[in-house]
Amino acid sequence: MHTIFNPQNAILFILSGGGFFSIIYAIGHLVQRRKSRLNYVISAIWLITGILLLLLLRDTAEPQEYERLLLTDLFEPSLNFLLGPLLYFYFRNIIRNEHAIDRSVLFHFIPAAVSLIVLAPVFVLHFAAGGGRPSLLAITLERAPGLAYALSSVSVLIYLFACLKICIEILHAIGRRRSRVLYLVLLFLVVLAAIEAVLLCAIILNEILLYQLAGIMAILLLLVLYLTGRRHPEFEKDLIIEYSKAKYEKSKIEGLNVGAIVKRLHDMMETERAYLNAELTLPDLSSRLGISPQQLSQIINERIGEGYSAYINGFRLKYAEQLLTHNREMTILRVAYQSGFNSKSSFNSQFKKKYGMTPTEYRERRVGRHAP
Repeated sequence: MHTIFNPQNAILFILSGGGFFSIIYAIGHLVQRRKSRLNYVISAIWLITGILLLLLLRDTAEPQEYERLLLTDLFEPSLNFLLGPLLYFYFRNIIRNEHAIDRSVLFHFIPAAVSLIVLAPVFVLHFAAGGGRPSLLAITLERAPGLAYALSSVSVLIYLFACLKICIEILHAIGRRRSRVLYLVLLFLVVLAAIEAVLLCAIILNEILLYQLAGIMAILLLLVLYLTGRRHPEFEKDLIIEYSKAKYEKSKIEGLNVGAIVKRLHDMMETERAYLNAELTLPDLSSRLGISPQQLSQIINERIGEGYSAYINGFRLKYAEQLLTHNREMTILRVAYQSGFNSKSSFNSQFKKKYGMTPTEYRERRVGRHAP
């Protein structure tokens, strides 16, 4: 009696469907009326992905054996070698809003050509043997496709980490401001790296289940990318805008000795106690440091991790805490003014926000603790 549902057949159907969908989507990019060179790049990415998914059908059907070497093994590593550079240059050119591709990038596609050239003798030897008992040299050479495929996966991972580095640098440049589009790109790159890592393990261990897992993960990611593109057609433009903002923010403090400025700023707070001046403003402080208010604000945000007000009030509250503890006869109002606050209400609000109690309650607890 035959079972109605066969998981193996279902997986093969999903992989074949995903492969053909990727190829059709690649053709869709090519037939657009207005297209740049980047359209050809994204078409190549989708096309290669589709072909690799279809080639994965054989790997998921049964483990690859060296004596059953197929002609597709000649092209599979080369296609995977192409995927990494294409993804990297597409990502880099999109965020930099460049639609021309420098010819120097051709250097990155040399491994794909080398793989094709090196593997060609393997197939010549294999088919020349005519199915007879292979020699030790032939057996050794026939292991080359698996090794080349593993190296191609490592290559893809390296390029993905380069993309991740660019994305993280942008997030760092824009500071603490959230960017949904960048976090989505970051998530996509991490998932893609995970897929490639699973595929690498499948190649090394020659495990069908891992091949299937990598294939299904890839199809799900492709589906999410397609739906994201349909729902947010301006996704690429949003990415360009975020990069432009990051470049602008970075340019503000480029060329400054940020470390020396931060040290001088701390000296002004710790030694000179500039925060005790209730009229101290961001422009005043930046003028004393010899930089613009925008530059100082960015340095405090990025290097110290706080806003200007929070940074200054932190010193004021610490000083007020000492006055409350060691000068019990001093009124709360005087403590507020002595610490650099210009009103009692502002002082009470900031103090309670940090310590969870009013200055009066804090003093009473400290006095009670030190009472004989």
